[in-house]
Amino acid sequence: MEVLEIERHEEGSAQHRGIERVVRAVSTAMLFLAGVGIVFMAMATAYEVVARYAFNSPTTWATELSTYALIATIFFGASYAQMTGAHVRVDILLSSLGPVARDAIVKAGSWVALIVVIVIAWQSWILLLKDYQTGSRIMAGMM
Repeated sequence: MEVLEIERHEEGSAQHRGIERVVRAVSTAMLFLAGVGIVFMAMATAYEVVARYAFNSPTTWATELSTYALIATIFFGASYAQMTGAHVRVDILLSSLGPVARDAIVKAGSWVALIVVIVIAWQSWILLLKDYQTGSRIMAGMM
């Protein structure tokens, strides 16, 4: 499958370029945090395995924090993937369109994705507050 490149327009105001630099910097920082999350999950899981099987003393935190880290890692990495066009997509429809129509569909898809992410973040925040108020733990039902 060939990589579909969206034409980038170089013209734009200094303000637009400034915003783009900020978005690029934030997305790169999020990518770094995603990497830290992956390292944390690996270390927490290794610690849990050693504590559980070598010392017969399982942790109460490793599984739960790794689950939170996995969720954060996915969302942190998604911003960089969106910025660089690294998401997997089927481009049968896009490759048959002209550049103007292709660009319009890609922009519309990005706006839809933004709305979905905002709704997920909003609902996640509500769930987090509810869990905090009730003292719930994500893995409590499994233990």
